Amino acid sequence: LYLRWDLGALHREIALYALVAACMTGFAMLLAWLLGRSLQRQISGPVQVLGRAARAVSERQDYSVRAPKLGNDELGTLTDAFNHMLDQLAADIGERQAAAGRLQRELSRLALLNRITRAVGERQDLRSIFQVVIRHLEEDVPIDFGCICLYDPQEEILTVTTVGARSRETALELALTEQARVPVDRNGLSRCVRGELVYEPDIGSSPYPFPATLARGGLRSLVVAPLRAESVVFGVLAAARSQP
Repeated sequence: LYLRWDLGALHREIALYALVAACMTGFAMLLAWLLGRSLQRQISGPVQVLGRAARAVSERQDYSVRAPKLGNDELGTLTDAFNHMLDQLAADIGERQAAAGRLQRELSRLALLNRITRAVGERQDLRSIFQVVIRHLEEDVPIDFGCICLYDPQEEILTVTTVGARSRETALELALTEQARVPVDRNGLSRCVRGELVYEPDIGSSPYPFPATLARGGLRSLVVAPLRAESVVFGVLAAARSQP
């Protein structure tokens, strides 16, 4: 009898331990599930943000997109690295586009020079050559005013020989039509007739009469290029724009 009673107590104690173990296991599983959902939300949120930013870059080629940083943990560090990569990528693309733009401008200049050279080769008299050059500059650069002057070293005078077709109205307004005379020294053009390219980015406050006259006609930037024949300057080409 004592043995049967002892075995029954043992069975009850084992059953109690099993019930406690089952409850602890269930509690542990519930806690793991809750922690898993919380951890999933903590991880999936930043990952989804990064995914949306990556899709925007890939699909729309929008390199201005940046992923918002949602914390200072490891995923925040990953977000910083992702945004830094986009900064570098955008900078590289900008540099490549700028280089492509510079190359395109150089090719355009070479093509213009080639067209002018071919057109000049088809003509013999100086006046028609000047007209071809000015016309191409007005159409292709473009410029708002252009003229070519011949240089008389004895009198130190430039004489307007050719005015562009699109520049004639401005030339008439400024009294710079063909045969107009421009003194060299008092107009700051002595450097040009000595062979130097003169570039004035803004002639709005120039003290010299020639650029000041152009400025009164609404022109603001000026280039005066020497024209040479066998290293001797025989004239100048003046080109101006209305923007500084």
